[in-house]
Amino acid sequence: MLPTVVTCTVPAGLTDSSGSSGATGASGGGSSSSSSSSSSSSSSSSSSGATDPTDASDASDASDASGTSGTSDLSDLSDLSDLSDATDATDASDASDASDPAAALAGGPSAAAPTRRRQRFERFADIECRDAPLYLTLCRLLAQRPQALAWLDAAEPIQRRPNLLLAALHERVLAGAGASLAAYYPSVGGTRLPDTDLPAALDSLLAQQGPALQSLLATRTTQTNEIGRCAVLWPALSVISVRCEGRALALLDFGCSAGLNLGVDHFRYDYGSMHLGAAASPLTPAIACHALPGAMPPAGPTARIASRLGIDPAPVDLRDEAALRWLRACLWPPDHARRQRFEQAVAIVRSAGWPVRQVDDCLAGIEPWLNSLPADVQPVLFNSWVLTYIEPDTRRRLIGALRTLVQRRSLAWLSAEGPWLKMGPAAPPPPGDAQVSDAELANATQWWLTLPGAKLESQLQPGAELLARSHAHGRWLAWAGQSRTGQRPRLRSKSPP
Repeated sequence: MLPTVVTCTVPAGLTDSSGSSGATGASGGGSSSSSSSSSSSSSSSSSSGATDPTDASDASDASDASGTSGTSDLSDLSDLSDLSDATDATDASDASDASDPAAALAGGPSAAAPTRRRQRFERFADIECRDAPLYLTLCRLLAQRPQALAWLDAAEPIQRRPNLLLAALHERVLAGAGASLAAYYPSVGGTRLPDTDLPAALDSLLAQQGPALQSLLATRTTQTNEIGRCAVLWPALSVISVRCEGRALALLDFGCSAGLNLGVDHFRYDYGSMHLGAAASPLTPAIACHALPGAMPPAGPTARIASRLGIDPAPVDLRDEAALRWLRACLWPPDHARRQRFEQAVAIVRSAGWPVRQVDDCLAGIEPWLNSLPADVQPVLFNSWVLTYIEPDTRRRLIGALRTLVQRRSLAWLSAEGPWLKMGPAAPPPPGDAQVSDAELANATQWWLTLPGAKLESQLQPGAELLARSHAHGRWLAWAGQSRTGQRPRLRSKSPP
């Protein structure tokens, strides 16, 4: 669920003061299963989360946490270049490696690369794998195997992270290779804990599956199509519906990967004292999301989705068993609950057949979609961990183009990105509780809603409202007070094309 490199062009008339028109990288957001390159392209992430199911928003994955909670003026979006190690906070694969992920695209192997690779795996083991004995041990073993780590040089620079190699190993195990290593993987029925036989089992798989592993590293990206974020997406869509006089919504998932988020109204959400979404059923994914005290999502009228579409430069075909196996490989082996809801979501989306289209130029694909909609629906564009990975100047132009579409075509734009990408003024986060630390809140995914006609005192045009902060995989959320009461002005009419 990390970036695919693509080219998007900003058409004439779709710019604002944020930047000029030009080629824009916009991405395969739910992250695509293959990678491509272009000298004029930029990189972005996916809507679906990355591989680490545990410590996604650990403070160690931080930008300057002290600077994430205040008001930011995005009238000059050039300051968005200072993203600190913006892996999909879900994929906090190298917590101490603070750099703009887009800038990493310019990097390449160097004399210091072997040391950096080893240190990266050691840090990943110590920080991200504290509660995952298998991956902790594998990372420490891999750190001492420089030849295997060098295989990562075939990957996109931004993908050269431990969880890509861990996913490749898992994929080979899921494909039936390495019986001795499979004995340690709960995802295939393994029950052994790391022991003195594990190094030999790892070396055997590396030797037997070297070419296949190198091919995976060169062509795949870390991704999980994590539907946990729908625990925030669903109440956010309901807020949009209320603001838009209860109109049915037409949902566009911008950078959709496999399109699992399109089933948002078919999942069930448990916030502790409240449930939303579909009725409980053995076939319905159940997503638990801890709502911070006083920050429960709204429980008002629910959204009606009249149509839905996903676009991505390299969407994942759920009928392709190899592609599906890769998505499974990006889930950590012991996480049975995530595997179960992933399989349930895949079954729902595959059965429904909602359209997911391959679109090289994602931005150029928006207006044809808008033109196809009936006049009585409210179009909603949703992106999740896409903008974070686009090169700063390109990102500025893309945001300007989307703002123009909001005003000119009455598009509602819901953006869920890292804390480094603030779309407008925001109050400081609420205090944490026993389950969510202050540091996690400071580094939360931020959910920004931009509606036509909304203006803010800061002169940002149009105004963006912070709806919520959340864990990158939706394990917890803190809803903003204003959004809980629905006091923002409603959108009453659609502008002509």
